[in-house]
Amino acid sequence: ALRPGIVLVREGLRTPPYPFFENTPPLRAGFPDGGGMKYYIATSLTNAKSHNIVRDALCALGHEITYDWTSHGSVQQISVARLNEIAHLEVQGVLDADFVLVLLPGGKGTHTELGLAVAAKKRILIYADSHVPFSVGPATCAFYHLHGVARFSGSLDGLASWVHAILQRTAPALEC
Repeated sequence: ALRPGIVLVREGLRTPPYPFFENTPPLRAGFPDGGGMKYYIATSLTNAKSHNIVRDALCALGHEITYDWTSHGSVQQISVARLNEIAHLEVQGVLDADFVLVLLPGGKGTHTELGLAVAAKKRILIYADSHVPFSVGPATCAFYHLHGVARFSGSLDGLASWVHAILQRTAPALEC
């Protein structure tokens, strides 16, 4: 039996909006006190410098990062216990965020965090320095194209301003 919301049709699999996404709350422009929003940045370790540039720019605009994994760098060679600890901190960072910003290219962790954000009905914004990851072809990912996911390609310099402008709008519900 198929899950509710999935219908097989002659042409293939059609996926109307899952009930899961129907009640996605609208994006708020800020906290009641007029402050910014909480966010998480998902990207690869090789993008740590870009992560920090964007983090600093968003913080300057009044937003708050939920977890900054760049403070410790890679933990892959330390211990299983440390990997488990970091995994829990990163999951909580995504869950505590009002929005998740994905900086491409990303690796396994980046795409796991993207999946968590989708499952938790978070507002998702994705950045790439070119349009290639957003074009049909081997460099894209279906989840980049969910309705409600905002995509930006271009200079990293304009990213924080774009994110801030997007956050001023009401978010459409994520749809599959």
